Amino acid sequence: MSESPQSSSGTSPIIWIAAGAGVALLIIIIAAIALLPIFRDRIAVAPDPTATWTIAPVPTDTVIPTFTSSPTVTPSETPPPTATSTPSATPPSEPTETPSPTPTITPTPLPMVRAVTDSRLYEGPGTGYAETGWLVQGRVAVILAQLSEGGWWYVETERGIRGWIRDSAVTLENDVSMVPVVTPLPRATAASTRVPATPVPTPTSAVPPAPVLGPLLLTEVWPNNSRCAGNFEFDLWMLAKGGTGIFTYLVNGQVVAENVVNAGASYHVVAPISTWLGTVTVISGEQRVDRQVGYDPNQYCQ
Repeated sequence: MSESPQSSSGTSPIIWIAAGAGVALLIIIIAAIALLPIFRDRIAVAPDPTATWTIAPVPTDTVIPTFTSSPTVTPSETPPPTATSTPSATPPSEPTETPSPTPTITPTPLPMVRAVTDSRLYEGPGTGYAETGWLVQGRVAVILAQLSEGGWWYVETERGIRGWIRDSAVTLENDVSMVPVVTPLPRATAASTRVPATPVPTPTSAVPPAPVLGPLLLTEVWPNNSRCAGNFEFDLWMLAKGGTGIFTYLVNGQVVAENVVNAGASYHVVAPISTWLGTVTVISGEQRVDRQVGYDPNQYCQ
């Protein structure tokens, strides 16, 4: 029996299976090569053992439309009207008070005598009294009193010696119109006879009238303990001698001390900070002496 020959046009099934497997393997290789860069980048990051990897799809370029918003017109508020300030009337300026100048006190020169020759001084207005000293020719002495009848001056020399000197032995200097006038004392009968001084009576509860001892003199007037703290304050010291030995002191006509026996008195002055002007008066018996004084706080409150 003869074998039937295989048709030449037929194809073996095994060949087709091998060809299909080769094509599938080729597709897998091409896909692996294409995905290899993606896997390489993801493998470079250290994997979190707890994380689950998800392969995100590769985004494609999507064109997002852009919306242009129309500008909203906001109505503007009308600004309120600005208040215009009305200029106020300027008050009239008050007149500036011009301070009055502080009066300058010019000290009044003391009344004096100058001896035209060497002359004696006497305890009383006459040569019958005892001598107290001399006034040398050309020297000066301050006039303290004058005799009411004239002809004699009661003076004090530069050495402090007091006595009466004849008017014919001296010349007058400066103003003597304010020199106190005294009543003449009893004259001595002889030049060698000394007139004893009349003792000052001892004051009792009632001060008796005292005889005249001599011319009344206001020997000291000056401010003490001066201070300037809001006011000009000082203690005005006054001391008199002569007269009856019993004095009454006044300041600007006000009695500040009376029946003071052979002593001075003090008066506290409180005045504004300006020059203080006043009149100091001492009265003893029938005699009276007034003196104008003035004190500048700029001089006494340093």
